This record gives sequence, structure tokens and C-alpha cells, in this order.
Amino acid sequence: MIMIITSSENVIVKEAMKLKFKKYRDAGNKFIVEGYKVVSEMPMDWDIDRIIVSQTFSDECRRKLDRFESRMILTVSESIFKKMSDTEEPQGVMAICYKKDYFLNKVLEKEEPITLFLLDEIQDPGNLGTLIRTADAAGVDAILISKKSVDLYNSKTIRATMSSIFHVPFFIDIDIKQTYDVLKERGVKILATSLNAHKHIYENDFNENICVVIGNESRGISSIATKNADLLLKIPIIGQAESLNASVAGSVIMYEILRQRNYKR
Repeated sequence: MIMIITSSENVIVKEAMKLKFKKYRDAGNKFIVEGYKVVSEMPMDWDIDRIIVSQTFSDECRRKLDRFESRMILTVSESIFKKMSDTEEPQGVMAICYKKDYFLNKVLEKEEPITLFLLDEIQDPGNLGTLIRTADAAGVDAILISKKSVDLYNSKTIRATMSSIFHVPFFIDIDIKQTYDVLKERGVKILATSLNAHKHIYENDFNENICVVIGNESRGISSIATKNADLLLKIPIIGQAESLNASVAGSVIMYEILRQRNYKR
């Protein structure tokens, strides 16, 4: 018989509730993913602390979690799950995961050409999540996220990644100047997006080691990111719009890189 937790005083329930807040995610080095798709697609080599399911979670879906040890799965009442959930219509399953550390040197050792995207003070969790999801789809090697950006482990960001957070190496709270120095030392060319650029992306050859910088939604890229870049690029706009959404701009460039490297005739 499955034991069902009905008290919000349960230690695991209390921890999950706290992980809604950044200070507790940072302190515990943990975060929550929620929803059947993202939990069922978690890689086995990711360090997972606990899986929590609602007592109304279907037997069929539960069977698809059999790859996880039964001791890792905690069943709670529907009312408790709703308190823990960060969505309006909970799907009845979430996981407490440990944050993962990646090593930039290892990324830079892969077979060339390397593609990195540096996100300069991105503020919208939907934009950050969408960029990570698109990076996963387009084969980007890593995402670098600057200081003063939205929290990667924000629940809205996690949902927007659609499980791609588990597939793309990422580096958070980076210092732009220091990162530029490291990348340039390793032969990576810094390409910053700017409306003031004279060259557009369709005129550029992306068949080399590159790091593309995408700027803040309202201010664009910072002065330090602009000043120390090797080249400024823009996406051509022929209509009346002044600019593109950050996640759209990043996605356009990711797929132009993919096109040039894999589908150029």
C-alpha cells in the first residue's frame, strides 16, 4: 500500500514549498521541475533528490516513472500537491533536483566549430527559457548567462525550457569581461548583436568558433559587452518594427548558424 502524505508539516513538503524562492534554491543547491513531460524526460545521470506525485496521479503515468527507485517517490494528497505546485492546473508530478556544475574548459575542448550564446542581463523568464529550448534544438554548445539576469531556476524559466535545461550546458552569473578574456584566449570570436551594427547576420560567415551575445530586452547589450566584442552584427528589419524580441532574435541567429554549417548549398 502506498503511504500518502496529508500534512504540510512533512519535511519534504516543507522543503518543496521553500524551493519556490530563490534564496532557498541557492542555499540548498536545488530546484524544482514540474509537469509530466519534463519529469519523465529527466536524464538518469542527473542528480535527483525526490519525485513527488499527487495521489490522483494516474497509474499509467506512474508506471513510466518505474526507472526511478521507489524510495525516491513520495505520494501526497491532492490538496497538499496543489499547495506545493506553482501552476494553476497541476499535472500531479514534480521533482526536486540538484543543480549541476559544468566546466567551460570541457565545452571548449569539443570538436570545432564551437557555438556559444551569451545572454546579457536577460530579464524575462520566458525569454531565457525559450532561448535555452531553441539552443537545444539548434545544437548550441552552451549558454552563458550574465550577472543581473533572471534566475535560471525560476519556475517560469524552467517551464519555458520544456526540459531542455537538462540537455544544454549552462553557466550562470558570469562576468562578461572575464568571460570575454577566457574565450578570446581560446580562439573564440565574440559577435555582439546591436541595432547600430553595419553588418547583418546574413553577410557573416559563422564557420568558426563563436560566442554570440544577446542583449537585455529593453536596453540591448551593455557597453562593456559592446566595447569588447570582436564584431557587431544585426538582424535586418525591413518593416516598421524597431527591434525583435530577445528570444526571437537569438533563435533567428541560432538557425542561421545551423543553416550555414549544415544546410548550405
